[in-house]
Amino acid sequence: MLRSHYLIFSCLFALAIYLPGIDWGLPSRNIDRQLFGDRTPWTGEEILALLESDDATISQNSSTRGADVDANPILDRSQPIVVNATDRQRAEIIQRYRLMSRQPDEFIQFKSLAEMAGRDGIDRLDPRLYQYGGLWMYPVGALLKVGDFLGVIELKSDRAYYLDHPEAFGRFYVVARLYSVFWGCVAVLCLTWMALRMTGRGWVSVGIAMLFATSPMVMASAQEAKPHLAGCAMMLVACVCGWKWIDARQEHRRGLRWAILTGIIAGGAGAMVLSAVWAALIVPTMAWLGRGTSKESRRAAWQAFMIASAAGAVTFVVSNPFLVFNTLFRPDLVASNLGNSAAMYGTSGIGRSLMHAVLILRSGMDHMLTVLLTAVVIGLWGWVRKGMPRSTDLARVSGWLLVLPTATIATVVFVMLAGGKPMEYARFGLILSASASLGLAWMLRDGAWTTVWTIAFWVVTAVFIGSRSEYMPIRLSDTHESPATQPLSNRIGIYYEPAPWSLPPVDVFERELILYPRQAALGPEPSQNLNATREDPKIFIYPSNLSSQLRSWQWGEEISWRLNRWNRAVGPVVQSVHRD
Repeated sequence: MLRSHYLIFSCLFALAIYLPGIDWGLPSRNIDRQLFGDRTPWTGEEILALLESDDATISQNSSTRGADVDANPILDRSQPIVVNATDRQRAEIIQRYRLMSRQPDEFIQFKSLAEMAGRDGIDRLDPRLYQYGGLWMYPVGALLKVGDFLGVIELKSDRAYYLDHPEAFGRFYVVARLYSVFWGCVAVLCLTWMALRMTGRGWVSVGIAMLFATSPMVMASAQEAKPHLAGCAMMLVACVCGWKWIDARQEHRRGLRWAILTGIIAGGAGAMVLSAVWAALIVPTMAWLGRGTSKESRRAAWQAFMIASAAGAVTFVVSNPFLVFNTLFRPDLVASNLGNSAAMYGTSGIGRSLMHAVLILRSGMDHMLTVLLTAVVIGLWGWVRKGMPRSTDLARVSGWLLVLPTATIATVVFVMLAGGKPMEYARFGLILSASASLGLAWMLRDGAWTTVWTIAFWVVTAVFIGSRSEYMPIRLSDTHESPATQPLSNRIGIYYEPAPWSLPPVDVFERELILYPRQAALGPEPSQNLNATREDPKIFIYPSNLSSQLRSWQWGEEISWRLNRWNRAVGPVVQSVHRD
């Protein structure tokens, strides 16, 4: 039996690095002085009164709109637009700063849940946010209900209350982020267990899990209210169950319950987040690895495959009933939601995509990218010297082999879509980081070079974990220090609509915010893309070093507010361009 104290230590380590700073980037009234200047800040009722006409128009056109689709978009982005010329526009901006966090995607799930509560009949259960599966949306809603029952948060249907008390709304983010922390701990536990099976070395396995847990992309994902780390964790749980079934088959036991659990959890990964649908590959891989050589054994493997596949499909459908129903009977609604997501993920030239993928993974995976490449080289060299692993060796690495097909397909898709993506895109490579961790466990298994590899491993681990202090979460200041808050110019050029994640708070009454076409940001400096006139802004707030779109502005900004020196890894966050 595996010793449980290694698992407990790994879990406690994960909690120790994920919980501090979990309240980063939350909405607050402390920035009112930057938004309003010397004016009296608006109340929630005043903001809603200015937005009343917009709300009426929005409600009339909501029946076929996805939850993440802008209800009041700026349709013409071909020319510069002043986005704070009227009080209604200012109210819209101020509402974002009082309700949104500094992570650009977290707010949409709360918007989805609020819209669900405002509908009638069965539509009250339809999140209309299908890229986030039912195993994410419904538990988050349930956790908010539990938090309200316990008095930790306040659930109200009064938006004006949250506009007056943004800190109360900010506690919603903390609850949802704790759900991410839970799944982060599950992922660390699974990796520890699998590494123990592969190496038989307790503290080495703990070290491998620690390296995964402290990867920048994993640390960031654990403190975001997003389902990608949860999807990765469910893939790993499915692999553990699949490994248990393989063990049962090698011991000439049926083990069908493990096959069913593998199917249920693999289907649940796709039901957690749509990008984890590749977990379905775990089921056929499990059946192939445990097929045996006899006719009876192969029949049992085929039976397990069919039953597990059916269990996975049922889990996905039950967890996402409206995705299935609306795909068949309301395709315009599904197209609105998923079409909005698909618009952000287009393919580009393979060379450009590959270069971006390497840059993103280098920052997001850090040490694990090197580990992955080393594992491949060492593995190929070992197979050339000794041939394919014997059956006993294969039994010890079954967990890694279960992960590899899913990680391979996910990596191919990751590379294809990586062109021009921000650093936060690294979250789609979480399963690759987990696979790299198991590759390290394979290198440290019993056999040749064990002592040398173990010594080298602990040297690298000690150095790396020690250096992670510069990435450890810190409590946030409620003020933004940036060129935008300094009296440099009353006209500011921007490329994304003002929000906490795209622009530090500025005085929306005294400053003129000019939204420029996004394609104008593709050069190394705005002045190279726009015709300079006397009326042009003298300062631009724009994505950091967007020449060739090689660096991130989104993840760089949001992480820089909470992780020391992450900004150093991705380049400057806010860059000002002064023009004479």
